[in-house]
Amino acid sequence: MFRQIAVDEPSQRYQAILWRPDGSSELKTYFLTTVTYGLACSPYLANRVIRQLANDYKNSHPIASRVLQEEFYVDDCLSGDHTLNDAQKKVCQLFDLTDKGKFPLRKWSTNNHKILSSIPSEYLAHEPKNLKEINDVVSVLGLSWRPNN
Repeated sequence: MFRQIAVDEPSQRYQAILWRPDGSSELKTYFLTTVTYGLACSPYLANRVIRQLANDYKNSHPIASRVLQEEFYVDDCLSGDHTLNDAQKKVCQLFDLTDKGKFPLRKWSTNNHKILSSIPSEYLAHEPKNLKEINDVVSVLGLSWRPNN
């Protein structure tokens, strides 16, 4: 989560940690390279990072950029598409774009087995099973959805 580095980004200087294991050791400065969690400002910072990433890559990843700007609610992304081809493009762009920001989206769920099989199992909301075997309900912001139905 943190490492001793030269400050590359201007904003990193605001997330500095001064550390020494004991009173006789040399004081070291570490700079956080991730958003700090558990603070009052953390939700804002996380959403601001998502919006900045979407803005920075709006030309190279227009589909994913729109999704991050318009289909993110708190810390959940709720999206879909009308065709399998368009959904696959969206998934690919979202994976690529969020990888650039070093925060892969997790808890993926879908009602299409082709898309489900293209997503690494560690990112799925459920164990990688056949859709017909998934009876779990996906709940997001008070909405309940059964992907297999």
